[in-house]
Amino acid sequence: MEDLKSLENEVDMAMVERLQQLKTARKTKLGWLTRQKNEIKLMENICNVELVKSKLETEFLQICKENQELHESKNVLLLNEDAEKEQNEWYDSEMTGGFLDLKRG
Repeated sequence: MEDLKSLENEVDMAMVERLQQLKTARKTKLGWLTRQKNEIKLMENICNVELVKSKLETEFLQICKENQELHESKNVLLLNEDAEKEQNEWYDSEMTGGFLDLKRG
């Protein structure tokens, strides 16, 4: 019985650690997206339309996709609906902070 309890604790610790890794990776991607957004806006200001289009179609949209996948992977590890709802609300507010406008063109 003690071995089962110990195993459950190890599994819980591993899930918490993985959840933290995914949260950190997601935050890092959001930081990268912020830098990209600022760079794209700067390029728009100097009227370099082809460079903006190229940047949007390649790097920015790929990172948005990777970030969405990280978010979904992290949510699989959440143990209750309230935590998932809270994370979805946080993620949605971060992604609507200008990123989605850039994605839509």
